[in-house]
Amino acid sequence: MDQNFKPQLEEVTQAISAGEKALSLANNLEDKLKSAKYWGVSDILGGGMLSGVAKHNKLEDAQIIASELQSQLKLFNSQSADITIDENIEVSIDDLTKTIDIWWNDVFTNVSVYNKIKKSLQQIQKLKSSIIQSLEKLRALDAKRMKKHTSF
Repeated sequence: MDQNFKPQLEEVTQAISAGEKALSLANNLEDKLKSAKYWGVSDILGGGMLSGVAKHNKLEDAQIIASELQSQLKLFNSQSADITIDENIEVSIDDLTKTIDIWWNDVFTNVSVYNKIKKSLQQIQKLKSSIIQSLEKLRALDAKRMKKHTSF
């Protein structure tokens, strides 16, 4: 085996692994945001304090996953020189809005938080598409290199 070929294969394999982990986290984040969106609809329709608390619990879980995802995206970007994916993911709701949303439970705040959730969900769906496209490029590159090397 060519001495230069093995490190290249390992680099591509590591980049693919990092991308797959990022995609898994993105899927988990999307699930949390969908759940928060569901609770947001319930809150708008008069679900009361319980739905507000449930919605914000899902958002807190989503924020934890988003932080992990940002770290994984940094790793993915560093391991794949030709690929750069935006690592900025906005999921958080400020404390004042959260307090107003839960305790005063007014429709305007409920709708505002719901719209932020929708925006975050759209952002994560675009991010997932970017990760998938990047993984496809890496897998194609990996297959091309393997084919080129085995044809010798």
